[in-house]
Amino acid sequence: MKKLFAAMFFAFLAIAQWSVANAMQQSQLFYEAYVESEGWMSTVAEGEVAGTVGEGRRLEAIRMSLDGGSGIQYCAHVEKDGWQNWKHDGQVAGTIDKGLRMEAIKIKLTGSYANLYDVQYRVHIEKEGWLGWVKNGAVAGTTGKGLRIEAIQIKLVSKSGSHKRWDDDDDRYDDDDYDDDRGYYHNGHRRHHHERRGSYDGVTE
Repeated sequence: MKKLFAAMFFAFLAIAQWSVANAMQQSQLFYEAYVESEGWMSTVAEGEVAGTVGEGRRLEAIRMSLDGGSGIQYCAHVEKDGWQNWKHDGQVAGTIDKGLRMEAIKIKLTGSYANLYDVQYRVHIEKEGWLGWVKNGAVAGTTGKGLRIEAIQIKLVSKSGSHKRWDDDDDRYDDDDYDDDRGYYHNGHRRHHHERRGSYDGVTE
């Protein structure tokens, strides 16, 4: 009898883990940047660039969400204000209509997402260009230097590799795809406000 219960327990556990992994594979991360002189730009999907490159425009705010539900938190370091409180799941981090630059950001996953995926991200900053990738709550950007963030990329990467979202050689992360001379930034084309991918209806700002 004990063996039967043990077998049933492990079978249930395997099914639950498969269900979570399968649901997460179907989910997708979306994020949207509020940019100097532009306002809210189009929503982009994970791995794509939000913001501008080569235009000297500060990124002032950002919001992000997971299509599969809740599970992402982010914290912005803002000119004059320093580190703000953590935001989550579509809430706005940074400031609107204050003309204040975002200088750094931290992003982390929660719940089931955190168990299966790392969130990796990098920022393009004033004078220095693209910084290296960081992950899981680490600081991307600078503090105490007065340098603006101009653009950001975010991606989810499987911790186990068994249900990987992106190939290691996925060319969406190649620097050539985001040449400074092009501005922004998806296959050489700039997206406009009406070309949104995703929705933030009811977002808390």
